[in-house]
Amino acid sequence: NVTLSNSNQEYAIYLGNSVLIYKAGKLDADSDVSLTLDQLTFYGLGLGMLSPEQAVAAGKVIISGDQTKLNEFLSLLDKFDALPNIVTP
Repeated sequence: NVTLSNSNQEYAIYLGNSVLIYKAGKLDADSDVSLTLDQLTFYGLGLGMLSPEQAVAAGKVIISGDQTKLNEFLSLLDKFDALPNIVTP
């Protein structure tokens, strides 16, 4: 579950068979982990610019449930080169 505090949007996010699915405007009553954070912090977590531990320490996220599931989920996300070569010689 993800609640974006700056826009009051709620999402239930599911991962199954390597497919990420979300449902807007709905929270799952039986989720492994729930996050309440602002949109920029959500992007920072997803892009790997900020760890969940850093976000909690800074007071930017409230995590309820099993934080190890969050860390496991984030480890499954692909990492991209921030500055790829557009043209190579």
